[in-house]
Amino acid sequence: MAALTSIGRPVGFIGTHADRVILEGRDVQFADDGEFDQLACTGLDDDRREVGDYKSTLEDLSRRDVLMHCLNPDRVVVRGGVPEPCAGALADVFLSLGGRVEWYGKPFPSIYRHALGLAGDPPPDTVLAIGDALQTDVLGAAKMGFEVVFVAGGIHAGEPFPHDFGPQNGLGDWQPVAVVDGLH
Repeated sequence: MAALTSIGRPVGFIGTHADRVILEGRDVQFADDGEFDQLACTGLDDDRREVGDYKSTLEDLSRRDVLMHCLNPDRVVVRGGVPEPCAGALADVFLSLGGRVEWYGKPFPSIYRHALGLAGDPPPDTVLAIGDALQTDVLGAAKMGFEVVFVAGGIHAGEPFPHDFGPQNGLGDWQPVAVVDGLH
């Protein structure tokens, strides 16, 4: 949140009302008049449920050279057993339109360094990460040197763990320590 509060002026917002309330509780100020040059994106809002519903908004923001702060790089999340697009999917579209994006969260190292600091800076080889998203949870943790349990019953349900995941992502012969269907 420091990146958003340090801007010193209100930012735009795309996300749910509940997410907005959380950010407001952390002193992020929002511009409701459309006058902003930076935008916080937490995911889809409460009314528009498809990525395509945002295209004209994202085109306008790109033309205005608004900087998007993508606060959740996940492209898909599973809510109540139903997959739905997330902030990363909107950020991908925004980039394809020529927009600028600042990414926060997995798989980017800063989120892991922050979490390690909160945990007292344990050595990476003592950390176990658990996740269901290959390109965020698993890739980010593997690049940090953590052991990983891949939850196959999440957003990649029905798909086996890719045998070439390590080589395809510059990780050599890396594999997760375990693949489980779910956490019960």
